[in-house]
Amino acid sequence: MLSVREVRERLRKGHPFHVNEQANWNNEDSVSTEDYLYDYMAKNLYYIECWSRYGFNTESDREHPLSYITLAPTGTTGSEPDPKNTTINDDRLFWQAPPLA
Repeated sequence: MLSVREVRERLRKGHPFHVNEQANWNNEDSVSTEDYLYDYMAKNLYYIECWSRYGFNTESDREHPLSYITLAPTGTTGSEPDPKNTTINDDRLFWQAPPLA
């Protein structure tokens, strides 16, 4: 089993993948590696977004509006420009542990 970070790195470097054909969401239809990675998961691997802070009541805290950090491929920007959001192209910076509140 690979993390999102590992899958992105393997795709970038052209390393092989194997998806278990029996590991599918409805236990009815088998899935090929190509269909799963390049059709279904592509949308989840191109841009990755996370909150800039985590804690109790993060989504509904009106005093501290939620902002996002987006990991985007080099040469691209996030999909919705917003001054409080940040788009970065550096994997190492994106995957670092968040600061403690």
